[in-house]
This record gives sequence, C-alpha cells and structure tokens, in this order.
Amino acid sequence: MSEATGGRQVGSLRTSAEWRGFGFVHLDGHPPAGRSGVFLHFSELPRGCAPREGLRLAFRVVDTPKGARAADVEVLEDQAPAGSF
Repeated sequence: MSEATGGRQVGSLRTSAEWRGFGFVHLDGHPPAGRSGVFLHFSELPRGCAPREGLRLAFRVVDTPKGARAADVEVLEDQAPAGSF
C-alpha cells in the first residue's frame, strides 16, 4: 500500500454514488483487480469538500465487519496524478 506520513494511506476517489453518499478510493500503486477499493462515506470528507472522481485523499483505513473503510480523510489535491487512469 502507498503510505503517507503517520501510517496514512494515499489514493484517489475513483467511483462514487454521490446521490447515495458514498464512493470508493483506490490506493496508489494498487490497481483495483477484483476489488472496489476502500469504502468512503462522504461524511468523512472535510466540510465543504465536493466529492468527485480523481480527488486525491490521505486517510486511515479502518477495518469494519463490512470491509475496509476510510476515516480521518484529508484532501491532498483535486487532480489524480498524470497517467493514473
């Protein structure tokens, strides 16, 4: 996994169901190969941040009974790195 300082993961918002309030973050350096990514409920985004594809995020991964979930989310930048698609 791609780690930011302090054990935080880094990735980009790839798929979202904005009308349902959630999406999935794909970790840098790890193609989604059979996995949707880390679940992200949009309530974890900083206040005023609009969810959109390519949004770069740093976050902690929390294990839940339903799978991995992003927590303590911080927006790094609004664009995915070049060549990441």
